[in-house]
Amino acid sequence: MRVFKQFLIALDIEKSGSRYPHVVKWSHPAENGTVPISWDETDPTKLAGESSALSEMPGFIVGGLALRDTFIVYKEDSVWGMQLIPNT
Repeated sequence: MRVFKQFLIALDIEKSGSRYPHVVKWSHPAENGTVPISWDETDPTKLAGESSALSEMPGFIVGGLALRDTFIVYKEDSVWGMQLIPNT
């Protein structure tokens, strides 16, 4: 689990006892030092989300760090960037 801006980012997650080593999940934004109110990516009123797009490459996620306005996801065989794109 990592912090990026006002979000928590979960990498290489587990659901119902099954491991998903290619999944990235992010919480609804929260104030610094508080717990996000939701991780529910199906709730259209929240900004929480989930992506399995990184499964296109075979390597597992090994970590992630914020670098200015980008969250970098490191995999065994590639590097990916995530950015917050505000609605206009």
